[in-house]
Amino acid sequence: MIKKELRSYFLEKRNTLPAEIREELSVLICNHILSSAIWKKYDDIFMYVPFRSEVDILPLIDIAWREGKKVFLPKIDTQNSVIIPIEYKRFSTLIKGPYGIMEPQSEDNIHINPIEFRALCLVPLLACDTNGYRLGYGGGYYDKFFALYSNLFRCGIGFSFQKYNNDVPREQHDIAMMAFCCEEQMEYIQERPAY
Repeated sequence: MIKKELRSYFLEKRNTLPAEIREELSVLICNHILSSAIWKKYDDIFMYVPFRSEVDILPLIDIAWREGKKVFLPKIDTQNSVIIPIEYKRFSTLIKGPYGIMEPQSEDNIHINPIEFRALCLVPLLACDTNGYRLGYGGGYYDKFFALYSNLFRCGIGFSFQKYNNDVPREQHDIAMMAFCCEEQMEYIQERPAY
């Protein structure tokens, strides 16, 4: 299958998952993340605001704050086709960004040095193959982000049916996930980090 067909297939499959099942599975996925070595290891968490039928990981924000972690959310810069990590603090405002995805306002944002930014990065996807290559939505935003912010632990987040047993078609610039978390387990694709 080509990427366009794969995107349609996995998007349709995810969209047909009943909301109550998606909610239950999202809770299980959040629990796997919270009990993982990578959650314990990192003080900075870069995560996404779920859009449409994506796994809902929003409960992790309050837990991260309670544990003294910093939370960062993506802001889309469509002019340069890049993701900008914005620290999301308590009582910060989310606004509708490009593509209708909620993102933080960035008026007070301090520039984050890409080399020094070490964080657990929770990444939405349509599919993830056994080598960690992610099928995204086709904009290339995350691959550019990973190339610039190279010290992130990249963890794909999806439901078990989004695990693709064949190779995701990929290009030279595609960057693999280091782990994939679904309702069944946290699966480390690259070496599991020490506690």
